[in-house]
Amino acid sequence: MLELVETAVASALAPEAGRTYLAVLEAWGRAHLCKGRACLDLGGAHFPVGWKGMDAVFREFPGAFFRASLWPRTWEDGTMDPRKTRIKSLVPLAAPPQARYAFYARGRLLAVDPAEGLLTLEVRPNPRGRLREPFALTLVASLELLLSLPEPGGGIRVEGEYRPARGRLVARAAHPVPLWDDPTP
Repeated sequence: MLELVETAVASALAPEAGRTYLAVLEAWGRAHLCKGRACLDLGGAHFPVGWKGMDAVFREFPGAFFRASLWPRTWEDGTMDPRKTRIKSLVPLAAPPQARYAFYARGRLLAVDPAEGLLTLEVRPNPRGRLREPFALTLVASLELLLSLPEPGGGIRVEGEYRPARGRLVARAAHPVPLWDDPTP
Protein backbone atom coordinates (compact mmCIF):
# COMPACT_ATOMS: atom_id res chain seq x y z
CA MET A 1 0.00 0.00 0.00
CA LEU A 2 2.77 2.45 0.87
CA GLU A 3 4.30 1.86 -2.55
CA LEU A 4 0.90 2.50 -4.18
CA VAL A 5 0.47 5.79 -2.32
CA GLU A 6 4.02 6.93 -3.05
CA THR A 7 3.60 6.01 -6.73
CA ALA A 8 0.31 7.92 -6.93
CA VAL A 9 1.85 10.96 -5.25
CA ALA A 10 4.95 10.86 -7.46
CA SER A 11 2.96 10.53 -10.70
CA ALA A 12 0.53 13.32 -9.79
CA LEU A 13 3.35 15.67 -8.87
CA ALA A 14 5.60 14.83 -11.82
CA PRO A 15 6.40 17.79 -14.10
CA GLU A 16 4.59 16.15 -17.01
CA ALA A 17 1.38 16.10 -14.92
CA GLY A 18 0.91 19.69 -16.02
CA ARG A 19 0.05 22.85 -14.21
CA THR A 20 -3.36 21.79 -12.93
CA TYR A 21 -4.90 22.58 -9.58
CA LEU A 22 -5.62 19.52 -7.43
CA ALA A 23 -6.08 18.20 -3.89
CA VAL A 24 -6.09 14.44 -3.21
CA LEU A 25 -5.83 12.31 -0.08
CA GLU A 26 -4.76 8.68 -0.53
CA ALA A 27 -5.87 6.66 2.48
CA TRP A 28 -7.35 3.41 3.68
CA GLY A 29 -10.41 2.91 5.81
CA ARG A 30 -13.10 0.49 6.90
CA ALA A 31 -16.66 0.07 5.73
CA HIS A 32 -19.03 1.48 8.30
CA LEU A 33 -22.71 2.43 8.49
CA CYS A 34 -23.53 5.88 9.88
CA LYS A 35 -27.24 6.18 10.61
CA GLY A 36 -27.86 3.44 8.04
CA ARG A 37 -25.74 5.13 5.32
CA ALA A 38 -22.41 3.99 3.88
CA CYS A 39 -19.41 5.71 5.48
CA LEU A 40 -15.69 5.16 5.34
CA ASP A 41 -14.01 5.21 8.76
CA LEU A 42 -10.57 6.83 8.51
CA GLY A 43 -9.11 6.40 11.96
CA GLY A 44 -12.28 7.48 13.77
CA ALA A 45 -13.56 10.11 11.35
CA HIS A 46 -16.53 8.98 9.25
CA PHE A 47 -16.74 10.15 5.64
CA PRO A 48 -20.05 9.57 3.80
CA VAL A 49 -19.64 7.58 0.58
CA GLY A 50 -22.76 8.89 -1.15
CA TRP A 51 -22.61 6.51 -4.11
CA LYS A 52 -25.77 4.75 -5.22
CA GLY A 53 -25.76 1.14 -4.02
CA MET A 54 -22.87 1.49 -1.54
CA ASP A 55 -25.19 1.29 1.49
CA ALA A 56 -26.01 -2.31 0.52
CA VAL A 57 -22.34 -3.17 -0.14
CA PHE A 58 -21.24 -1.78 3.22
CA ARG A 59 -24.14 -3.53 4.96
CA GLU A 60 -23.07 -6.84 3.39
CA PHE A 61 -19.37 -6.37 4.22
CA PRO A 62 -19.21 -4.40 7.48
CA GLY A 63 -15.65 -3.68 8.57
CA ALA A 64 -14.19 -4.45 5.12
CA PHE A 65 -10.99 -2.54 4.29
CA PHE A 66 -10.77 -0.16 1.33
CA ARG A 67 -8.05 1.94 -0.26
CA ALA A 68 -9.60 5.32 -0.97
CA SER A 69 -8.78 8.41 -2.95
CA LEU A 70 -10.56 11.44 -1.52
CA TRP A 71 -10.99 15.05 -2.61
CA PRO A 72 -10.40 16.68 0.78
CA ARG A 73 -12.03 19.80 2.14
CA THR A 74 -11.07 21.45 5.43
CA TRP A 75 -12.41 23.88 7.96
CA GLU A 76 -10.42 27.03 8.70
CA ASP A 77 -8.38 25.26 11.42
CA GLY A 78 -7.05 22.58 9.03
CA THR A 79 -9.44 19.87 10.27
CA MET A 80 -11.00 17.81 7.49
CA ASP A 81 -14.67 18.46 6.85
CA PRO A 82 -16.31 15.02 6.38
CA ARG A 83 -19.50 16.56 4.98
CA LYS A 84 -17.72 18.33 2.12
CA THR A 85 -14.90 15.84 1.47
CA ARG A 86 -15.77 13.57 -1.45
CA ILE A 87 -14.62 10.02 -2.09
CA LYS A 88 -13.17 9.74 -5.59
CA SER A 89 -12.50 5.99 -5.65
CA LEU A 90 -12.60 2.88 -3.47
CA VAL A 91 -10.63 -0.34 -3.95
CA PRO A 92 -11.32 -3.35 -1.68
CA LEU A 93 -8.36 -4.66 0.35
CA ALA A 94 -7.88 -8.08 1.94
CA ALA A 95 -6.33 -6.60 5.11
CA PRO A 96 -5.33 -3.22 6.49
CA PRO A 97 -2.11 -1.93 4.93
CA GLN A 98 0.89 -0.77 6.90
CA ALA A 99 0.86 2.74 5.45
CA ARG A 100 0.45 6.36 6.25
CA TYR A 101 -2.24 8.60 4.83
CA ALA A 102 -0.64 10.75 2.10
CA PHE A 103 -2.05 13.89 0.54
CA TYR A 104 -0.86 16.19 -2.18
CA ALA A 105 -2.20 19.48 -3.40
CA ARG A 106 -1.37 22.08 -5.99
CA GLY A 107 -2.93 25.52 -5.73
CA ARG A 108 -2.50 29.24 -5.27
CA LEU A 109 -1.13 30.28 -1.87
CA LEU A 110 -3.72 32.54 -0.22
CA ALA A 111 -2.41 33.00 3.31
CA VAL A 112 0.30 32.01 5.77
CA ASP A 113 -0.37 32.25 9.51
CA PRO A 114 2.82 31.42 11.46
CA ALA A 115 1.15 32.20 14.81
CA GLU A 116 -1.47 29.48 14.23
CA GLY A 117 0.78 27.14 12.21
CA LEU A 118 -1.51 27.24 9.14
CA LEU A 119 -1.31 27.85 5.42
CA THR A 120 -4.25 28.24 3.07
CA LEU A 121 -4.24 27.54 -0.62
CA GLU A 122 -6.95 27.97 -3.20
CA VAL A 123 -7.81 25.11 -5.53
CA ARG A 124 -9.49 26.41 -8.67
CA PRO A 125 -11.40 24.62 -11.42
CA ASN A 126 -9.26 23.31 -14.29
CA PRO A 127 -10.28 23.45 -17.95
CA ARG A 128 -12.46 20.39 -18.67
CA GLY A 129 -12.30 19.39 -14.98
CA ARG A 130 -15.15 18.33 -12.68
CA LEU A 131 -14.71 21.08 -10.11
CA ARG A 132 -17.11 23.98 -10.69
CA GLU A 133 -16.23 26.37 -7.86
CA PRO A 134 -12.85 27.16 -6.25
CA PHE A 135 -12.31 26.23 -2.61
CA ALA A 136 -9.80 27.03 0.13
CA LEU A 137 -7.80 24.20 1.69
CA THR A 138 -6.22 24.98 5.08
CA LEU A 139 -3.25 22.88 6.17
CA VAL A 140 -1.24 22.63 9.37
CA ALA A 141 2.51 23.19 8.92
CA SER A 142 5.68 23.68 10.94
CA LEU A 143 6.98 27.19 11.51
CA GLU A 144 10.08 26.30 9.48
CA LEU A 145 7.94 25.30 6.48
CA LEU A 146 5.67 28.35 6.81
CA LEU A 147 8.63 30.75 6.90
CA SER A 148 10.12 29.13 3.79
CA LEU A 149 7.00 29.72 1.66
CA PRO A 150 6.91 32.35 -1.09
CA GLU A 151 4.66 35.38 -0.81
CA PRO A 152 0.92 34.64 -1.15
CA GLY A 153 -0.41 34.77 -4.70
CA GLY A 154 1.91 32.26 -6.36
CA GLY A 155 1.39 28.59 -7.12
CA ILE A 156 2.63 25.94 -4.67
CA ARG A 157 2.74 22.17 -4.54
CA VAL A 158 2.24 20.71 -1.06
CA GLU A 159 2.85 17.15 0.13
CA GLY A 160 1.94 15.79 3.53
CA GLU A 161 -0.17 13.41 5.55
CA TYR A 162 -3.56 13.07 7.18
CA ARG A 163 -3.46 12.72 10.97
CA PRO A 164 -6.56 10.71 11.96
CA ALA A 165 -6.24 11.36 15.72
CA ARG A 166 -6.76 15.11 15.18
CA GLY A 167 -8.45 14.89 11.77
CA ARG A 168 -5.98 17.32 10.22
CA LEU A 169 -3.97 17.58 7.03
CA VAL A 170 -0.32 18.29 7.89
CA ALA A 171 2.01 19.74 5.25
CA ARG A 172 5.52 18.24 5.20
CA ALA A 173 6.94 19.93 2.08
CA ALA A 174 5.96 22.79 -0.20
CA HIS A 175 7.52 24.11 -3.39
CA PRO A 176 6.63 26.94 -5.79
CA VAL A 177 5.10 25.72 -9.08
CA PRO A 178 3.56 27.33 -12.14
CA LEU A 179 -0.20 26.95 -12.61
CA TRP A 180 -2.24 26.91 -15.82
CA ASP A 181 -3.80 30.32 -15.19
CA ASP A 182 -0.59 32.17 -14.32
CA PRO A 183 -0.20 35.36 -16.35
CA THR A 184 2.18 34.94 -19.25
CA PRO A 185 5.23 37.25 -19.13
